Amino acid sequence: AKRIFRKYHFAFVLDESGSMREDWKNVISSMATFVHLRNNDQSQDIATTVTFDNSARIFQQGEDMKQINVSLPYHGGGTNFLPALGSAFPALRTYADYIPVMVFMSDGQGGDDISSVCSYLLKEARKLGKHFQFYAIAFRHKNPSQLRKMVSELQRQGFSAKLLHSSSKLELQANFIQIAETSKVTELLSTAVGAKIAEAVGLRIALDHL
Repeated sequence: AKRIFRKYHFAFVLDESGSMREDWKNVISSMATFVHLRNNDQSQDIATTVTFDNSARIFQQGEDMKQINVSLPYHGGGTNFLPALGSAFPALRTYADYIPVMVFMSDGQGGDDISSVCSYLLKEARKLGKHFQFYAIAFRHKNPSQLRKMVSELQRQGFSAKLLHSSSKLELQANFIQIAETSKVTELLSTAVGAKIAEAVGLRIALDHL
């Protein structure tokens, strides 16, 4: 079987507004788990980390996943989505030979106009092309209407977009693990897993007929 390697560029766009103060350590531990999983998967990934409140800061850009620093400084402030997206998308466009994946985590609603956010999101997604993937993580947020709208607008235009929910440290970690596991490095990995399942099912059927 032919092994097709995929290189991913993960842009982590992380809400560090005032309400995230107590949970910032949980964001860092979830990031650490993600990095560990990707590095164990023979990945050639790179990552960009953007933290945001009213404004946005790029902490690292296009960094080799093996060199990623997960000790992200905490700022604290309000919540605006547009500056965060405005920092992350140019970084994703800079590295054209990688599959662009954005992981956008927030525990609240952005103060900016959601229709402006969505139109900017779609405009930038089109520049990256159909292989762009978007994951929104709604953390401790029961009705994340803005994140839901961002995801549905992208889906409507044919992009891969998913809304994940978490309300605890463990669930947040599970969200990050799900994203790490979804973006597989080789096609062979999923094929091998499928073969193992088929083998196990076949064995079970064989045993049942003894």
